[in-house]
Amino acid sequence: MPIPLKAFQDAAIANAVEFLDAAYHQLTLVSDQASRRKIIQHNGCLLIEAPTGAGKTLIAGHTAERFSHGKKIVWFWFAPFAGLVEQSIRTIKSEFQGLTVKDPRKERTVDSVKSGDVFVTTWGTVAANNAESRKARTRSDTALSLDELVPALKSLGYQFGVIVDEAHHGFKKAPEALSFYMNVLAPEYTIMVTATPKDKDIEAFKQNTGFVEVHKIAVSRRDCVDADLIKAGVKAIAFLVDEEAKNITDFEKTAIRHGLEKHLAIENEFEKTGINLKPLLLVQVDSSPDRDTVADAKQKLLELGVKSSQIAIHTAQDPDPDLLAMAKDDNIRVLIFKVAVALGFDCPRAFTLVSMRRSRDVDFGVQVVGRILRVHRLLQGKPRSDLLKYGYVVLADYSVQEGLTQAADRLKSIETQLTDVSTNLAIVGISGEAMEARTLTNGQPSFWEETLEPPSPQHTAEPDYYESQTDGKPQQPYIPHLVSGSKPVLPAAKPLLVSKTASSDKFYDLRTDLEFPKALQKEVCSAEMVADLAACIASQMKLDGEIMNVVHRRFSQAIKRTTELFEGHVDTEKAIADISMKEIALKAQRVLFEDENISGRPLHDLLIKRLKEEFIRNGWSGNDSPQEVEDALNLILATHPEALREAKRRSYSKFVETAPAAPLPLFISSEKPLEPSRLNIYGVFPDGLTSDERNFVLMLDSDTTGTVLWWHRNPQQKPYTVSLVMPELKYDFHPDFVIGVRGRKTEDNILLLEIKGEPFMDMQQSVVKARAVHKAYKRVMMLHWHNQKQWQTVVNDNKGLHNHLDQVFRFDLMPMY
Repeated sequence: MPIPLKAFQDAAIANAVEFLDAAYHQLTLVSDQASRRKIIQHNGCLLIEAPTGAGKTLIAGHTAERFSHGKKIVWFWFAPFAGLVEQSIRTIKSEFQGLTVKDPRKERTVDSVKSGDVFVTTWGTVAANNAESRKARTRSDTALSLDELVPALKSLGYQFGVIVDEAHHGFKKAPEALSFYMNVLAPEYTIMVTATPKDKDIEAFKQNTGFVEVHKIAVSRRDCVDADLIKAGVKAIAFLVDEEAKNITDFEKTAIRHGLEKHLAIENEFEKTGINLKPLLLVQVDSSPDRDTVADAKQKLLELGVKSSQIAIHTAQDPDPDLLAMAKDDNIRVLIFKVAVALGFDCPRAFTLVSMRRSRDVDFGVQVVGRILRVHRLLQGKPRSDLLKYGYVVLADYSVQEGLTQAADRLKSIETQLTDVSTNLAIVGISGEAMEARTLTNGQPSFWEETLEPPSPQHTAEPDYYESQTDGKPQQPYIPHLVSGSKPVLPAAKPLLVSKTASSDKFYDLRTDLEFPKALQKEVCSAEMVADLAACIASQMKLDGEIMNVVHRRFSQAIKRTTELFEGHVDTEKAIADISMKEIALKAQRVLFEDENISGRPLHDLLIKRLKEEFIRNGWSGNDSPQEVEDALNLILATHPEALREAKRRSYSKFVETAPAAPLPLFISSEKPLEPSRLNIYGVFPDGLTSDERNFVLMLDSDTTGTVLWWHRNPQQKPYTVSLVMPELKYDFHPDFVIGVRGRKTEDNILLLEIKGEPFMDMQQSVVKARAVHKAYKRVMMLHWHNQKQWQTVVNDNKGLHNHLDQVFRFDLMPMY
């Protein structure tokens, strides 16, 4: 039974028919091709803009049906994708008695065509470089080619109309489609239907086709809500977690869990109110080269209790051949899909959509919102609870909410609008009874004007841009790779290597007037020590209290943020977020293998053994399967990496010892003269100092308290460099300066000092270095030139996760630091 039209739909249809009738009447008054072309350019194109769920297809179909009555009109109806052709055919057959569906692949004889016939197809079937298109465009023993059929029908007085459904995915992207539209069909009437028109796309369409005007009929979202065709609003739900939990939270499973909870709540509401309807949960996955996102989503649904028989899958690679029947099958509770279903798929029982896509695009947002906007016919006109007045989008990526909000703003901005024939065109008598179309200037027809020819589309032999009948995936337009030929590409110039004689360098000898060691101490960890180091770390690692409490943890705390997209209301509440055991395992591996001095595998095995013992000691023997213990260790390492690092520090303190580095060089050299220094062991300020380092050593060199005895710039990775073994870094730590300090109770009264500038002060490596302690020289001092005004010490915060500024530097801090 045909769907009864709403008042706003009837008004839009009546206006569209009136507009097309006026254009038809103008065409009947003229006979010359220039006038016909001008009428079509001004009055031959109609754009119907309305939100998803407004009944755009009904409006377009009824317009074609009413307008065709009593005329000789043949229509081509273009669905955006092959998967939606069947949906369009079913709608035409059930709703428009005056229209007859035709198959352009088979029904191509002149005798079989009559007014009101509609060839339903895609651009890929008739205007692409593939087998389906070649079949429709080639004569057979029983049928003409489309290129022959169209002119044959025009010679019999037929006019052609084109309906482009979801016009924003139409022929504007492919030269073959544009060529077929303009050169083969050359329609008198074009109706474009879309929820997301863009001004730039309309202008591009006009430029490509020669249309001077595109007339618009618009339907507002408010009209559709008042008619109970679409829901009052859409609520977008996203999750926020703190920085520590961000890398271990499974946002996809969290979104699916909460989406499923909302879906089941809606299902229970239907049962409670006696509505014989089962809602459909849509789960949209992203594409990934690294994993099967569809299989991952299905596995998560199964883990949450959804039966496999209740889950359907539809992708371009694995299409459901009976997608439309599935949409009405109450046994199917969840549909997993990629992009294709987000474009024009009609399923009013869908209330909730879980999106794993990362796109922030506004057009994508409009399509997502559109999938859950429709109100099912069983619910229309009936009182409903607040739960059933909204659609719900649950996001795995909070940032996507921006695109949805902008999409809602675009839909809200559509105002109801009707159209009329162009006021820039008139049909005038030229001589005798001949009538011609003339453009108007200041309300007066021009009798001397140049007729604009439509642009000729460029034919290319590039790859097919459109999907085949078995692939619903839209293809991107072919863009040739352009290479500028104006200049040859030359290889990069190599730096000149200039040989210098020894006499051109300046030499600065190691001083004899200052008392300092001629060889400094470095930390070492011998191979014999490493053999016992892993066992020591495993025994030293703290496994009690808060740390052991995480072994059964599978959730973290999150903030659930719900935004009503059209009204902008925002609610927040505490919620649980799923932990990703895969991410947990990856993070644990990074922690376990971050120290090059220790083999991660033996340490892993020792920690597993230790953890099993702790399980038994805590009476958790029922949870000691290999996988449970493995998961527990991963959780501990990922959420409490400091526990392992602290165990390493304690163990290294037992195994690390000092050894003399190579003797300091007897002299240093420089290509240019260096500034003299009072306390440097070579008597000069070394080359290569940063601005902060130079400011600091100038201060050292100017010490009047007698605290600084001497200082030395400690180079990186030289045989004579002072170094510290750092288990949390993948390299030894070489502090910037070695300083002799009067009264310091360390070997040779030495203090090691590191300078950190603003961008680097709180980096993870700097956090580790700020707590460094040398076996012979004790704690390393870290300084920062704060606000370019004063030196301040840098220390770890209470948790050891970040650095912060502590004391203002004074020379009297150095002895006891």
